[in-house]
Amino acid sequence: MEINRESGVGEHSGSESLKKKQSIRAKEGNLTYLRELVGKMKTIQRNSFRRKYGNLLNLLEIDTQVPAVTALL
Repeated sequence: MEINRESGVGEHSGSESLKKKQSIRAKEGNLTYLRELVGKMKTIQRNSFRRKYGNLLNLLEIDTQVPAVTALL
């Protein structure tokens, strides 16, 4: 296992590392319009989008719980 000293990966300095906190906020957006737009896409357009961006459109079908995602972060 290699430790990268420049970026601080693998280093633990006790309570000093606990003091560094990141503030992360999650915001639930309104995806209704985007879902409607995807629904209007023709099959060939969806296939083209899928080839270029993968299964990104499938993420629109997932019901996300913002408090749960925030807790995980």
